[in-house]
Amino acid sequence: MQQYSPPLVVPKLPRAGLGNMLYVWSRAVLFADLNNYSIVTPNWTPLRIGPYLRREKYKRFYRGFFSNKGYLPRHMYYLASLKNVHNIFNPNVLAAPPKDSSIVSDLIYIFDEVPLLTTFFSEMREYQPHIKKRLLSMINPPLLEEIENMPSPEIAMHVRLSDFRAPSPGEDVDNLFNLRTPIDWYVQSLIQVREIAGYDIPVTVFSDGYDHELRELFQLPNVVRSPDAPALIDKILMSRSKFLIASAKSSFSAWASYLGQCPTVWHPTHSFTHCFSDSATKSVFEGSFDPYKPKEQLPELLIDYISAIFASYSSNYSTTRR
Repeated sequence: MQQYSPPLVVPKLPRAGLGNMLYVWSRAVLFADLNNYSIVTPNWTPLRIGPYLRREKYKRFYRGFFSNKGYLPRHMYYLASLKNVHNIFNPNVLAAPPKDSSIVSDLIYIFDEVPLLTTFFSEMREYQPHIKKRLLSMINPPLLEEIENMPSPEIAMHVRLSDFRAPSPGEDVDNLFNLRTPIDWYVQSLIQVREIAGYDIPVTVFSDGYDHELRELFQLPNVVRSPDAPALIDKILMSRSKFLIASAKSSFSAWASYLGQCPTVWHPTHSFTHCFSDSATKSVFEGSFDPYKPKEQLPELLIDYISAIFASYSSNYSTTRR
């Protein structure tokens, strides 16, 4: 009987930030793993000039982050595309692909689409352990060792600024994608969380903004900026925090929340929820947070978590401050 090799899966990563690149990669790798298909090496260094034109602090270079072990070289895709093949773009990851042996070897599955925020993790929520394992196993060992030796934040705060902008007077902030979360929301959220915990929990700010843009946060006690590090390190450190104050409509924040399954709060008009599996949402809070409401009106799950997880640190912190 004639043998047919499985089709190729090709992740065509966008010229975007690491969060959106990881989204395309993760759907492709999950589809390939579920169906035992071969996957082509992603290109983590597409040419991009936007960060230079916008004078962003970080230029979004990801060279050297990832190993190509377990992937086919990209030229395999170019050779295969010269044949009489059928390209299928962005299939449903969880749907069964065709099994007809007469066409399977002639298929190339191409993933290149970044979805709406509301459906970002819809196909991957229940596969978080697998995606996280695949991502960590792909990181080059020296970089992974560096990450593993770094301390985890108590509270991680992600403040996305560079390619987001402040809203103009009269703009409908609910329906615009690339608007900054107001700095005051971060300030008031931190004050509220600390009041619930009963002490000034240490906070690490992860941001692509400049210090002068974050001045209000650094005026608060026990708030420090994360050391300069590659975006991948920041994302994983954020995911290891005990509590995440996220940046609205940021896929970078969403990935930290998804990987860590850590309690996550979002601006009430810019919420980016549904990063967790169905089982996780029963015990771990993710959702909108209005710090201007009295404590009695906040979600009970959130209050219980903050009170429980930071209680054991409160007495130790108080002792060291004397």
